[in-house]
Amino acid sequence: MLVTGKTSNEELSRIVADEYCIAILQAIDKVPKSASQLSSECGIFMGIVYRRLKLLQKNGLLDVSYEIRPDGKKFFLYESLVKDITVSFNGNKLEVAVYLKRNENFPDASDLIKQEP
Repeated sequence: MLVTGKTSNEELSRIVADEYCIAILQAIDKVPKSASQLSSECGIFMGIVYRRLKLLQKNGLLDVSYEIRPDGKKFFLYESLVKDITVSFNGNKLEVAVYLKRNENFPDASDLIKQEP
C-alpha cells in the first residue's frame, strides 16, 4: 500500500523513534492482542497504549478487529501490519520506508509505505 499525503516522513520518523510505538508493534507482530494485554506485557500505562494505537492505526501500520464477548461488549484486538522498517540518511535527507505484510483486506495493494521529505 503506497500512502501519499496521509503519512508524512516526519510522522513516520516520530513513530519509529518512539519506544512505545516500537514496543507495541513488536508485541503484536505475530498475534493480535488487546490494549489491556499490551499494557500488561509492555509495561505501558493504558492511556499511552491507546494514544499510540490510535497513532499507528491512523498511519496504516496496524489492523483492528473485534470480537463480541458473551456480555455483548466489543473486545478489540490489534495486529501489526509492519513487515520491515528502514531508515536511511543520504546527505541532508532522511528517508523512512515501511514495508507492510500482505493483508487480505487489500490483496492487490503494494506492500510499501515510503515517504521522502
